[in-house]
Amino acid sequence: MECLDTETLCMYMDDELDAAAREAVEAVLSTCQHCAERLQSLREHDTLLQNAWLSAAPASLSSCDDGDPQQLSGYASQQLPAEEMARVEQHLRTCDACLQDVLSMRRMMRLLHREPLLTPPPGLVAQVRAGFATTPRPTVVEQLGTLVVQVAQNGLKFVESLGLPEEVRFAVGGQLAPAGAFRSPRDDPDAAALIDLRQSVGDLDLHLQVLHEDGDTVLLHIELQKQARPIAKTRVALVSGGRTRSSSRTSDAGEVDFPRLPPGDYTVRVPQENVETQLILRPL
Repeated sequence: MECLDTETLCMYMDDELDAAAREAVEAVLSTCQHCAERLQSLREHDTLLQNAWLSAAPASLSSCDDGDPQQLSGYASQQLPAEEMARVEQHLRTCDACLQDVLSMRRMMRLLHREPLLTPPPGLVAQVRAGFATTPRPTVVEQLGTLVVQVAQNGLKFVESLGLPEEVRFAVGGQLAPAGAFRSPRDDPDAAALIDLRQSVGDLDLHLQVLHEDGDTVLLHIELQKQARPIAKTRVALVSGGRTRSSSRTSDAGEVDFPRLPPGDYTVRVPQENVETQLILRPL
């Protein structure tokens, strides 16, 4: 008996098959473990995408009469000609609805391009665990440097990076977020609503987004990846003044948020990866 194709499984999952076809699919699922596992994986991915869309999307998408969904999609995927990219970016500087649409699209793209993880053989897992049990863990934390961001009532400014080791690759901005997210407040063209910082060392990628909130507080959004895959269920600690201010585990997407941070000196610590970086939020 041949395995079911993905299209048939999706139609079955969405209740788009007639009674005879549905009965035939269920007969295969009752005898083929591979097909049953693929169906379960499709359902999990569908739930993940729906939850991500609902959490990322604004209450009313495409509420802007001037926003073209096809152009916004092309902008989010960096597929538009340069002139069109500039025109859409100019529109995003003043339109919150379209900016939220683009942010949602980019989040969806990251989820859609994520490949399913394969379960390693039990023997390999046992060998790796035995190796960790006999290998002493390093005690020296790798410092990724210090990043300084100025916080004011009208936005943020990236000031400088200090003490970055030679092996650390560092980027401000880049292609990880829509350019429209860096739009400038009208009263200060040098200030930004969001500052995107990325530090990479070896196969580890530490992505920090500092988002300006009301007054002089910020939301710190952190994404962790290793070998281009999200690091899920990993504890991230935020330390200030020698004490742990907050500690949370990353989501399945490798993300964690620390909201309402006032100016101060912070250490972002990832104990499992044995790395930390300093973030200074400097008041104006």
